[in-house]
Amino acid sequence: MATIEERFPGKWLKAEDLDDEEHVVKIISVDTELLREPNSTRDKEKLVLTLSGFEKRLILNKTNFGLIAEILGADDDEWRGGRK
Repeated sequence: MATIEERFPGKWLKAEDLDDEEHVVKIISVDTELLREPNSTRDKEKLVLTLSGFEKRLILNKTNFGLIAEILGADDDEWRGGRK
């Protein structure tokens, strides 16, 4: 039997999509995209990462923006090609 996630896969990368192994990924692109705010009818511009090895893309929030900036040693979003 297929799980609900297998039947209806989401569009965006989530923690549940990762296994317990470490992943070394390359940032393919950092784009802005208009996305619907949760529980709202308004759209908001968000940063979205495309990563090597994953079909789904990652929507950035303030927390994971900060973590990526710290890991890559860059305090802006010029991360294309960054790898750790």
